[in-house]
Amino acid sequence: MSEYAHARAYLDPLGIVCLGDGRYRQGIELVLSDDPDRDPPGLADPVCQLDSTSARQLGRLLLSLAEQAEHPRRGQGARR
Repeated sequence: MSEYAHARAYLDPLGIVCLGDGRYRQGIELVLSDDPDRDPPGLADPVCQLDSTSARQLGRLLLSLAEQAEHPRRGQGARR
């Protein structure tokens, strides 16, 4: 597994899309950097384009994993 020193998420200022019904959507960019000495991530770092649905799914997954990481034995019927 790759380890990243920094992760940033931005609304893509050029990623605004007009939908057929007159609504607008804006893309989300997730930028990752494995260089601990450089903050914020630069242009050469990996970018993951997300739409709002994918961003919500990723957010829920990350929140769930963070809670499990804080209490790793809670969901496993804590054995002593």
